[in-house]
Amino acid sequence: MKVIRKSINEIDESEKNQIDGFIELNDGLVFHETKFNVIASKAFKTSCFYFIAYIQNVMVGICPVHIYKKGVLKLLLSSLSSNEIPYGGWIYNRDSTSIKELLQRTKLYFNESLTYWSTIQTNRDGYEIPGANKSLRFNTVIFPLTNSIDHIFNITFKQKQRNKIRRAQKLGITVEEISHKNIDLFINLSNELKEKSGMRVGLPEFYRKVMEAYTEEKRVVCLAARNNDQYISSMILVANKNYTIAWVAGRKAEVPNNLYQNELLIWESIVWAKNFGSKNFDLCGLDEFKLPQLARIKLSFSKEIIPFYCIIKKSFFFRVINKLQNVFIT
Repeated sequence: MKVIRKSINEIDESEKNQIDGFIELNDGLVFHETKFNVIASKAFKTSCFYFIAYIQNVMVGICPVHIYKKGVLKLLLSSLSSNEIPYGGWIYNRDSTSIKELLQRTKLYFNESLTYWSTIQTNRDGYEIPGANKSLRFNTVIFPLTNSIDHIFNITFKQKQRNKIRRAQKLGITVEEISHKNIDLFINLSNELKEKSGMRVGLPEFYRKVMEAYTEEKRVVCLAARNNDQYISSMILVANKNYTIAWVAGRKAEVPNNLYQNELLIWESIVWAKNFGSKNFDLCGLDEFKLPQLARIKLSFSKEIIPFYCIIKKSFFFRVINKLQNVFIT
């Protein structure tokens, strides 16, 4: 097996289609796709390339990478997690190779470090196998979409969950789709949520470009819960046939807890994902310590906690150069 690097600017449309088709066939996400990474690269001013693995000229794995420069050093990231792209990493044909082999062949130059974020580990690929790279575990919550909408609501959901959703509807809460042309409605709610939570405010232009790029294919939607004449909670979903991901959210800072607009919003998101045809709905992260209330809401929908991982690789020479740069530049 050989692994090459190929700049996204050097990948023609035919090869982009091949990569994107490979991603969907092998349990990949929207975040792995070439179009998404072109948008992210422009928005966050990175250089972007793909590691591509071949066996006898047959593609068996891909991994998008973004690069930031720090003096003579290059910081490689398999996803821009600090900019609301939570997952990345290798997508590969499991009949042909393994994550252990791919990580071994993910070679770095002497002046590079790699912060590697994996994809959602529904298949438990082996990031915690003894002798593998040391990894940090994070969690998300997955809701499988195998059953019908009626079965999900009436059988899968507990009575308490159904009552919360119905309560929101009786109180007059409605969920509407927000056009990409009106994305500022979402951006205002997103900023309000992040400022209250002490989180980094997102980049409006990034949201806007993603909405514009995927709206025509109906692979993105912004849903917003409305109370009377005010939008109080919102969410952007991005989708392929493997996963619909509850990507980014926005909420009013001061909303009573008994409106249950978030439960209704998640339910309508599940309906949208099921109608789209995804196999799974991802609630995009689980942090029971920093965001306990949000974690409780997510876990009320599903107890299927799935890991994803972060691995940091640095060469000895990178560490030396980094120390020298820090001394002489600062």
